[in-house]
Parts: sequence; C-alpha cells; structure tokens
Amino acid sequence: MATPSLAMVPSGYKDGTLYSVLPNNAGGDFDVTRGSLATRVNKNGLIEPVGTLGADVVLNGDFEETGADQVLNGDFSQESSELIVNGDFATDSDWVKATGWTISGGSANTDGVSGRDIKQNNITVVGKSYKYSFTVSNSGVGVIEGRFRDKTSGIPIINFSSEGTYEGYFTAIGTFASFVNLSGNTASYSIDNVSVVEVGQNWTLGTSWSIGEDKANYDSSLGTSNIISSTLNITNGKSYKLKFNVVSGIARLAFTTEGSQALFRPNGNGINNFSVGEYYFYLVAENSASALKIFAYDVGGGQDCSITNISLEEVGQEWTLTDGCSITAQGARILSDGTYQEIVQVSALVIGDTYEIEYEITESVSGTISFNSNFDNLPLKSTVGVHKFYGVAQNSNTLTIKRGSSPTDVTINNIKVKRLNGDDTPRIDYTDGGCPVLLTEPQSTNLIPHSNDFSGANWVVLSDITITPNTTDVLSPSGFYDANKVVSTNSTRGFYSTGLSVTSDATRTIYLKGSVGGESVVLRDGGGFGGSATYILTTEWARYELKTTNDGNVYQGLFVDDISVGTIYAWGAQLEELSYATSLIPTYGAVRTRLQDTVTGAGTSSDFNDSEGVLFVEARKLLNGVESQHITISDGSNDNLVMIQWNNTINRIQFYVRGSGGTYDIVQANSIPQTDMNKIALSWDSTNYYGWVNGVQVGTSTVSNSPIGLSELGFSQNSSDPFFGKTSQVQVFKTALTSAELITLTTI
Repeated sequence: MATPSLAMVPSGYKDGTLYSVLPNNAGGDFDVTRGSLATRVNKNGLIEPVGTLGADVVLNGDFEETGADQVLNGDFSQESSELIVNGDFATDSDWVKATGWTISGGSANTDGVSGRDIKQNNITVVGKSYKYSFTVSNSGVGVIEGRFRDKTSGIPIINFSSEGTYEGYFTAIGTFASFVNLSGNTASYSIDNVSVVEVGQNWTLGTSWSIGEDKANYDSSLGTSNIISSTLNITNGKSYKLKFNVVSGIARLAFTTEGSQALFRPNGNGINNFSVGEYYFYLVAENSASALKIFAYDVGGGQDCSITNISLEEVGQEWTLTDGCSITAQGARILSDGTYQEIVQVSALVIGDTYEIEYEITESVSGTISFNSNFDNLPLKSTVGVHKFYGVAQNSNTLTIKRGSSPTDVTINNIKVKRLNGDDTPRIDYTDGGCPVLLTEPQSTNLIPHSNDFSGANWVVLSDITITPNTTDVLSPSGFYDANKVVSTNSTRGFYSTGLSVTSDATRTIYLKGSVGGESVVLRDGGGFGGSATYILTTEWARYELKTTNDGNVYQGLFVDDISVGTIYAWGAQLEELSYATSLIPTYGAVRTRLQDTVTGAGTSSDFNDSEGVLFVEARKLLNGVESQHITISDGSNDNLVMIQWNNTINRIQFYVRGSGGTYDIVQANSIPQTDMNKIALSWDSTNYYGWVNGVQVGTSTVSNSPIGLSELGFSQNSSDPFFGKTSQVQVFKTALTSAELITLTTI
C-alpha cells in the first residue's frame, strides 16, 4: 500500500495545534480553535479541564518568604577598624611612654623596672566590647610580669609572664589601652603587633555578658541580665521568625522588648531552657518595639552558656492574619476560639475568572476551614494532604481562607491559585479506553451554576436527605475528593436545582454511584412535562441522562428524585439545551459556556493530488442524523472539494466530489449508524470515485468535474457544518488505492 501524504492520529498537540504524523514538517498540522475551557477524559479515565494555567496569583503561598534580618551583627563577628595607631611601632610616635620604655626596631621595649607603662589614650569606651592581640618577645634575663589593662586602677585585662602572642576579648572599664610592668618584673622585654578592635556592635551587654569568638557569653555566677539589640522595627501583631544557636552550656532564655514587655511566648511564660543546638520559632509580636532583649537566667537550670547567629525576620508577608492565626514551620495556622479567624491576601483574584486551587494541609487538629464569599463560601478539605479543586472568583478580588467551624486548629501551606485560561488546546480524549480520539463538540452551556456542590446555592435539598460535599468516602470521576455524599432516609425524597427554565430540547446529566449497588434514582425535569428516567446504580461511577423534547412547555432544572433509602454519591450535574449530551462543563457558582471546537487548515497543495487520491477517516459522530457534518479537502472554497458527509438523515453517509464549481457528484450509503466508530474512505481518480465503509464498497459514481487546486483539509465544509464527534485517525493518499488496499484500510 502506498504511504499516505498526510496522516494524523490523536497524540501530539499544543495550544492551537494538533500535530500530524505525516508529513514530518508543520505543513500537515491542524489548526484548532475553541477559545474556552473544556474537559476531556484523560488516559487514566479521569475527567480533567483542558486549558492553560497562568502564573500563580498568590504571593508567598508557602509562607517561606522572610524580610531583612532586623538583628544587626547577630553572629557577633563584626569588627571595627583598628583603634590602635602605630601598633607595629614602625615609628616612635602615638604612644605615651613612661621612663624605661623606648620604641625602636619595630617594637616597644622596656628596661624591666616595675610600675612603668606605655599607653594610648581615648581608645576604648566604657561598657563596649573589644578584641585585643599583641606579641611579647626579646625577654632578657629575669622574670617577666606584665599586664594589659584599660584602667589606671590596675584591673587586668590579662596578665602575661612569658614570651608569646596573646589575644582575647574584654569589656572596657576605662578609656585607654596600656601595658605596665608589675612589681615582680625583673627582665627586659618587647611588645609588638598591638591591636584593639571593637566587637559586639549594635549590642548592649548586661553585667553577666561578654563577647568572644563570634558569640555572646553569659556568666551565670554574675546573676540574671540581658543583652539588647536595638534599632529594630517590631510591629505588634506581625509574625516573625526568631533563630539562634546555643553553642555551649544550657541557656535559660526569655525574649522581651523595652520595659521587659513580653515579645514572644514560645512556651507559655516565655522562658525556656535550651541545650546546645540550633533553634527557631515562628512567633507573633505582642507589642511594637525597637529593641530586642534576650534575658539569661541563673536559676531554673540556667548555666554558663554562649549563643550566636541570632536573627529576627518578618514572615507572612503579603498576608494579613487576624488574631488567632500565626505562621509556623508548617505553614499558616488558623486557630479559632469561636470567632472567624482568617488569613487574607488582597487583590489576588479577578472576579469571574476560573482558578485551579491547590493547597496542602500539614496539620489538622480540629474543625474545618473554607473560602469566604470570594469562592462562594466553598468548604475546603481539612484532612492532612495535598488537595486541588477549581472555582470561579466571585464578589471580591480578595482571597480569604477562614475557619469553617469552631473550634478550629488547622494549618495550611503551599497555597497555589492559578488562573485557568480558556484556550485552543485540542482535546485528546480516552472516554472509550484504549487508543485516544480527538473530541470535537459544538458550543454548549451548562445552565446549572453549581455543577458539583449540591448542598449550596441554586440547589434545594428536601427533608430526609442529607448531602455532604467534598466527601472523603470516594474519589470523584475527576480523581479528587470533591463528590457529594447523599444519604436518604425516605425513598420519596431527593434534591433539585432551582431558578432554571428551558423551552427547547434539552439534556440533563449527572454522575452517580451507589455505595453498595442496587440503589435506585429517578431523574426528572421538574416541570412534569419531559417524563422521567429511573436508574439502578452500581458501585462504579456512571453518567446518567434525561432528554426532553421541546413541546411548548417550560421545563425546570434537574431533579434527582425518589432516592432509595441508603447512601449514594453524586457529582458533575449538567443541563444543556441540546438534544444530546456533551462533555461536562464544570461550573463553580456561575453558568458557563464551552465554545465550539474548530479543526481546519491541515496540509498544503503539495500534500494533495487533484486528479486522484484517497481521503480516509476513522470517526464517529456525536448524534445520529439531525444535522449534516463534514470532513473535507478543498481549495478553500466550495467550488473544488472532495468531502465525506455524515448526513442529517440517520444512518446515512454521503460522499461528494466537485470541481470548478460544477455538479456535486454524490454517492450515498445507508444503514450505517453514524454514532459507531466507522472506517470511511473516499477514493477518486479523473473518471470515477468510490465510497468505502468498514471494508465494503458502498457506492461509485462518475466524476463530472475534477477538483483543482486542493490545498487544505478541515473538519467542516469550509467553515460550515463542522464535524462534531470522536476521530481516531485521518489519512490522505496522493494516489487512488486498489480495492484490495481499500478493504485493508477500512476493515474494522
């Protein structure tokens, strides 16, 4: 058999394009337009929306964004510029020398007589912390006894008695740096490489604290005291992440602000014991302040300790949290004591747009959460795990998540809200299992505003019926826990949609499933004119329908009535003014229209042969008869074409060839159910053409006028009478095939 010049099987696609297998360039691809949201059945058998997702409109949905660290020098590593001038004694200057001290050879030298010093004035500030270092060398015969100090009273920073390099930290009690020989000194020696730099900047140290080796050290023997970091901007009610490391000892700490007001209460009274390790807390400021105080206690288990890497960063940016809500390591905690606690993000939504909402419940202690009126007060799944659903923004552009019942203690995280854009993505559908098909449908509107939540607005639930939306008992046909659990205690009761009226042919559909199987349900139109349909449910989801024909009466909405005593599950209700059912058009509080699918423009003139060829399709129409529908090769007009038609007479397929605006030559085949998946071929040459269906030649005719200029293939007769159905393949051959080849090609 010849190789087709153009071949398409539903597989590769993107927004606006259905790819062909042949030719292997873009020339054979179909242009697909729809411009609205639609659904399909995916390869896992689940109903899903087809459309592109926009960017996440929620900012900081994982609550991990942090502000600038408000604590300056939290690791205590900051050092000032050198405060000692001429510390390497390169010149004989800048030092005040007592008798017996000289500067020469790059060092300060002493003759060893006790009580004599060398110093620099105005180096230190009382109460501030410093790091020092110096070198002792060139000792003569005798004993070295010296001291580095910053106060004339002689209180040492350090005593030294041998050659070597000395370094450490001190808190100034004077204003100068000096070296002095002690009374026991009998040897000469030299001092070199003297350095004093300030450390602990931006901190004020209590009497029990000192700075050393990039940490703050607490001496418990000196009693309870604090260190203070100032120049902060702590705002009452805002959430912060507080971090610190304990590097030695056991720290008994509390965090406060000016006046010792409680700032954070990580453990009730705000005082906690911390052993060596890294710690962080997500806390809510109890007052506004410009300073952070960290108290260390010498009681209740407190010991000498050292802490470092202290930081305080605002969290929960972009969100407003009411009292009772807070940021934790697991997300945003909604904690209710009876009032409506909530987390809010303003200007996140566009009213009327459809969104895919995904979130994770990380902790669920009690109660439930829900959206506010922005998503019609839709309840949210509060069980631990990741949840997803779709909704239409209403009433407000503010995204609000609130407690749904009281008391509530639920933590939510990883909130993503993405606009679902209506687009032109082809619908590759797996409704019938096995190989996929291209689904094309007419425009239709679901007149039921809430296709999924049967307990909410636009639905009436009769007495003796209890409906629980978003039940966790079963997965819905979408694969989510968004079905309704319907419990009946009276077999004459049900639920129904309200506020609807239909005056034309209409089809009502709903997905139902029994809990044990054998439950009965009656579908009605509500007006009593369109009859009813009784169904016995199984334990598998199935779509049930009720068709009504226009007879001049006004029909109401969908009634799910006479539900037998027991439990059933319901999902995906639809009422459309068509005489047959189309794929589900989900609604979330507003009526929604799915626009018509249009498939056009495959191939170029090089892919077709005017004088002969074959057009082959494997497809089935959505409805038998009623309206004529076509798949056509043409020159872009109705003057030159070869065309397969699913006729408006039931069980009829027709074949057309026309050239130069001449006579339409027609071959007609009857007794072929149009809604079956048929393999249909139109083969033509310069004198004859033939119709083939399912391995059988169904007719032949003479070509009166051969088509010329064939240049494109589309699912319509040049924009009119488009084909609506399921198509599994399309092929075009540039040569007429033999009967044997056509039998092989079209046999099912």
